[in-house]
Amino acid sequence: MMKDEILPHGTSTARNLLYFTLIVVIWITAGSFITAALFSLVSKENILFSYAIRHANFFLLLFLIILFIHKIERIPLLSFMTERARFNLGGFLFGGAVLLASQIIQTTASVFILDTPLTFHRETTGTVHLMMIALALPLTTVQCLSEELLFRSFFFNLAKKSAVSPHIVSLFSAALFTLAHTTNTELTGSGQPFFVLLYYFLSGLFYMEVVFAYGGIEAALGSHIMNNLFITTIVNYEGSSIHSYPFFTSGRTDILLDLTLLILSSAVLLLFSHRKRRHP
Repeated sequence: MMKDEILPHGTSTARNLLYFTLIVVIWITAGSFITAALFSLVSKENILFSYAIRHANFFLLLFLIILFIHKIERIPLLSFMTERARFNLGGFLFGGAVLLASQIIQTTASVFILDTPLTFHRETTGTVHLMMIALALPLTTVQCLSEELLFRSFFFNLAKKSAVSPHIVSLFSAALFTLAHTTNTELTGSGQPFFVLLYYFLSGLFYMEVVFAYGGIEAALGSHIMNNLFITTIVNYEGSSIHSYPFFTSGRTDILLDLTLLILSSAVLLLFSHRKRRHP
């Protein structure tokens, strides 16, 4: 009996890891082709078009994941995202609020304590900023949702079907999340690559733990969206992998400050997770 109970879980785990690998391979290869094809039609000098094209591959990723959920898992998208009967809007907004506070603290500390230069773009018109915001809202949502489904929901559901410890699953998910960001300019142009890699790894680790704590990706998704929206539209920084028209641009971020705030914001999310889970 024990053997019969374990076998389906193992089979399901191996199958899902195979589909995960297949999705990633198709996303990287076909996504790169789509991005290159679109850039052959539009100049990279136009930041608005460039920003949109760099996000085109995430529509492909989202399509592949939804196809997997519908055809292979055969469950509603919401069930793949969360254990709740409804989307946890409170957790989503809480995650966004915590990240926004962290970004404000980071910017303030960078400017007033670390003397990092902050440039206000007076030459950019309000119309351009509004167009940037209008683009960023849907494109950032698609990007972050597809990444959370791939790197968090996939392993959240996998953990529920296997006997593997959630903490081991978090470590594995974090390693893959780090690997996926190794081509980012934050790493390739950094003089402190170890700390940048550590930042990506801890981001993946903590947010996977947040998903387990909340019983779904909503809080992590809210944090992810807010982080990218803030960088895209409010304060970007030199060497950012996100090319946009923000209101301000700062000098390079201090990676040790970023790590500190990542740990603190993650601790806040985890500290309040049990209270947030009381309301289904």
